[in-house]
Amino acid sequence: MNPAPQPEQTRPFRAPLAQAPWWWLSTLLILGLVALIFHNRSPQHWLGFGDLPLWVDSHAILSALDAHRAGLDVFKSNPYDLLSRPHSYSSLWLQLEHLGLTRWDQVPFGFACELFFLVPTLFLFRPSTLREALWIMGFFLCAPVLLAMDRANNDLVIFGLLCPVVPCLLSRSLLVRLFAPLLISLAAGLKYYPIIAACVLFVDPDRKSLRLSLAVFLASAALVLYLVFDDLPKITATQPRPEGMLSMGGAILLQNLGLPKALSTPLSLLLGAAVTTLAWCSPRLSDWSRAAATQWRYTSFILSASLLAGCFWTGSNWSYRTVFVIGMIPLLVAPVEVELMPRFLRRSLPWLRAALILLFVSHTLCGVINWAAGSEMSPPVNSMLWEQLWNALQYCYLLLSVAGTLLASNLIFMRVREQLRPHRADV
Repeated sequence: MNPAPQPEQTRPFRAPLAQAPWWWLSTLLILGLVALIFHNRSPQHWLGFGDLPLWVDSHAILSALDAHRAGLDVFKSNPYDLLSRPHSYSSLWLQLEHLGLTRWDQVPFGFACELFFLVPTLFLFRPSTLREALWIMGFFLCAPVLLAMDRANNDLVIFGLLCPVVPCLLSRSLLVRLFAPLLISLAAGLKYYPIIAACVLFVDPDRKSLRLSLAVFLASAALVLYLVFDDLPKITATQPRPEGMLSMGGAILLQNLGLPKALSTPLSLLLGAAVTTLAWCSPRLSDWSRAAATQWRYTSFILSASLLAGCFWTGSNWSYRTVFVIGMIPLLVAPVEVELMPRFLRRSLPWLRAALILLFVSHTLCGVINWAAGSEMSPPVNSMLWEQLWNALQYCYLLLSVAGTLLASNLIFMRVREQLRPHRADV
């Protein structure tokens, strides 16, 4: 008798590298793109964002270390930063000073930030077909991703920390699975918003294991957030506001529709809460198998979609968060066991794919228009096309965020309902 085929959920990685020609080709092209950025200078100039030095955001962290050593309150001023920006992240980043890093270590530190993003991305989401390779390369050509890499923005580090969460959760070892909540807690301590990634912990179908993972997460998150809680008001007071092409979020969408700015963020939060409530209350949105949640494509989608949706509903964010879109691509481009997929997601696949394409293309077109008009971030004067593209981008983020919210909320509701039922053996 032939052995039963191994289910995909136990194989979070693709085929061996020797059998992955599309991975090799796309990796070489992506690395060539990165080399072009470093050699030919910043895409910031190409995309109409001025001509700032390379890795300007990672330099901000290193310069904050120097200012902290000099006894300055880095949350108020940082004269060593290239743009004189105060430190706008948690104090956990300042612990890097124990490694002896200074702003003169910009080259190795900038490379480290890039590799922390590139290596797990290329290994975890390596394409096995030409179609998948084109989608992955389209992601790396997206303007916010290019800019995040050009600036070595620390969202790349957050992504690198969260990438191992998927293989950890799908491991057979309970000890390895418990690394997932620890990674999420650490990421939340660095930038707060990754705490929403805890939604992905609910993919664990084992009741005892899920309870243990949640307990570890609550304990570790409470400890980390206690350490950085006092930083939050300081960061809020000095946080640079996203604008123009570099912005995304429900508040921006509502403002574009003519709603008052003061009401846009609360209404965006209410809209996100309404979508979540719909997922909990509608039985039509819960018609998917619990086995589907343990497939790596679903796990990756739920992790990335919860992060993107959390950022979108909370108001306005830097569009660097587009780096999380890559985790949604495998399920949207090449879904497995489609019959296990929720009906609403199965029917919306063409729309979600179109939203991704528009996301990749429109961002870059907005940048090209800015560059041609000599403008930076803000809409060029009398540029109706730029305005329409920017509005379209917000609807793309909205569509992806709604799908992610519905799927993640359904998963949480399904697992909570299982926890409350009398225990019985799974069949």
